Amino acid sequence: MADSYGGSPFQIPDVCCARSVLARAHRLTMPTLVAHREAEKTIPVCQSRNLQRILRSSQSFIYKEIPNGNHDSPLALNDAFEWALERVQDPQICSGLQHVDATR
Repeated sequence: MADSYGGSPFQIPDVCCARSVLARAHRLTMPTLVAHREAEKTIPVCQSRNLQRILRSSQSFIYKEIPNGNHDSPLALNDAFEWALERVQDPQICSGLQHVDATR
């Protein structure tokens, strides 16, 4: 985070708050899948855990935490992607979006 934003959240709290999904979680209306590695070094897992606490009662939110792996480990979560694909294909959830064939 420090490299991307020019400092840590403690050094530049205003910048980080302006970009925080946690501050705007109540505005999330689309299906949201968050998958995070437990020992993630790029983005602290506490960020995803906090979002999960805020949105856990939402039917359009799913959180998966991966105990091992690397930053790209969430790409291997087939069941999570199937969950997301079902919602993208639901016309009531995603009216107006163009269908994308995710099997290609």
